[in-house]
Amino acid sequence: MRDKELALLTTFCGLMFFLAVFVAVATPGRLACKVSAPMVMAGNSERVTCSVARNEENRGLTIGIENYTSSFAQIDGEAGRVTYEVWFKKVPCEAGAAYCQLVDSRGRIMLSHASITVAGCDESH
Repeated sequence: MRDKELALLTTFCGLMFFLAVFVAVATPGRLACKVSAPMVMAGNSERVTCSVARNEENRGLTIGIENYTSSFAQIDGEAGRVTYEVWFKKVPCEAGAAYCQLVDSRGRIMLSHASITVAGCDESH
């Protein structure tokens, strides 16, 4: 009788583990950041796109390029858009990664990055 209980417990634990992994893999991320091109020539434009999963607690989204500039969009919870897109013109040599920063009603911050390489810069910049 003890062996049957142990086998049943082992099977149950295995199924719970599989279910936890499945849920973690199948659940989309709450925030994603993409750029129109991973490499941009200095002085040209770059599009940054943020995808935000609908959530009643979503309140604000900052879209930007490190060491350059950013833009803020207010989000009205689940009524907010899912995709936000900003074109940044005249990207300088000093520009860093693109980012999307989501803030919720509790003040929690979620951050997603996308790499950008700025080409056409000489060492004097």
